[in-house]
Amino acid sequence: GQAASRTLSPEQRFVPLTRILSIASQAVPGEVISVELDDDEADDVPEYEVKILTPQGRMIEVEIAARTGKILQIEDD
Repeated sequence: GQAASRTLSPEQRFVPLTRILSIASQAVPGEVISVELDDDEADDVPEYEVKILTPQGRMIEVEIAARTGKILQIEDD
C-alpha cells in the first residue's frame, strides 16, 4: 500500500535541527557532542537535548523546546 501523506499543523512541526544547533551554540560556545530528540508521550513538550563540550572541558546540556526553539534549561552534564 501507499503511505498516506499528511500535513502537520504548526503546533506539530519541529524547529529544524540546523536552527536548534545555532540556538544551542549561541547559548553555550563549544563543540556539539550529541543531539537527542526527547518526544516522550508523557511530557507535552518535546525537546532537543544538545550536549556541548566547552573550550574549558566542561560538558553542558542545553534543553530546547522542539516546537518553539526556546531554551528550557542549561545544566552541567
